[in-house]
Amino acid sequence: MAGALVAVVRGSEPLSYIDRCFQEAPLQAPAAPAEVICLEAVEIGGYDSDWRRLAEVDSSAGVEVRRRVRERVVDSAKAWEDFVHGLESGRSRAQLRVELTQAAEAGDLPRLAAAIEAGAPLDAGNEYGQTAAFLAALGGQTEVLRTLAAARADLGRAANGGVTPCRAAMAKGFKGALEVIAQEAAGVSGAQAEALACLAGWSASSSSSPSKLPLHDNSNNSNNNSNSRGASSARVTTVIPAEAAHPGARTTVVDGAFTEEFLERLEQLWRGLPLAPKEKVSPTDRAYFADVEGWLTSNLDAAVRAAGLPDAAEAMPNMRFLIYPEPGGSLPAHVDLVRKDSVGRKSTYSFLLYLSDCDELPLG
Repeated sequence: MAGALVAVVRGSEPLSYIDRCFQEAPLQAPAAPAEVICLEAVEIGGYDSDWRRLAEVDSSAGVEVRRRVRERVVDSAKAWEDFVHGLESGRSRAQLRVELTQAAEAGDLPRLAAAIEAGAPLDAGNEYGQTAAFLAALGGQTEVLRTLAAARADLGRAANGGVTPCRAAMAKGFKGALEVIAQEAAGVSGAQAEALACLAGWSASSSSSPSKLPLHDNSNNSNNNSNSRGASSARVTTVIPAEAAHPGARTTVVDGAFTEEFLERLEQLWRGLPLAPKEKVSPTDRAYFADVEGWLTSNLDAAVRAAGLPDAAEAMPNMRFLIYPEPGGSLPAHVDLVRKDSVGRKSTYSFLLYLSDCDELPLG
């Protein structure tokens, strides 16, 4: 139709051509010129012509339709406005996840509720795979667990390495957390059955208080005993003396401190850990694990004691595995930053354990 109108305006067709376009006999209309494709409107007749009356258009009805359209557009845009506002205030899904897990760990119910209301992903984990529910169970935060359950969070989601919230609560002796999971996690990832089994295992302990159970060691006792014997026969070599004016002062090598059984278990753990997303260019891949049950750190502690370092007390439970996927990969020389645990204790040493070595290249 635009092509027909342009033809009449330009004079290439008479005005009667428009009437012929609406007759039953087919009429081949000329194509619209390219320059009119972007026209927003075509106006025929004088500007002041009363076309609405002639076309029987109800102006009041048009106003009402425009009002309803505007309301729908505004309502649809609100979700996007909230989303953009969240980005501008720095509250991305990643930030909301951090707020949620920090609130769960601290038992901060108002902050937890605010993060849930803002749309925090309930079952997203930190770099160690620990969700808000996992951290709440680990700290015995029963009301946090109830709030998360009411929001339909998964109370059975395991962290990196396969430790579940139930096992975390059991390792720290929090009976109340197990009871909440047993009550609230019906049919969720087997969490209820696991919590009931944990509670049944402790029901015979008459010395347990109502809120806290005796600490349970889920590690392999024979593994720990054999490794203690290994640490006692370890060979200790001081690389850089304590009095040296060097950032690496007190660097010590402890050789032969671990049994093959422990090392095989550690390697099996490493092979099952998910690789963390890379946040920067690096020659290494990384995987993270938190030893909340203590089987790994107890072995590291034995090696630390064998080293005899005066200001090294015990290993922190949060650790990372570095993987070099390509031959020749290496990290530049650096000094590790001080790490803090959940209660504010600072690290004094970096414990490096090499699980495997590269193949020896032939000379020449």
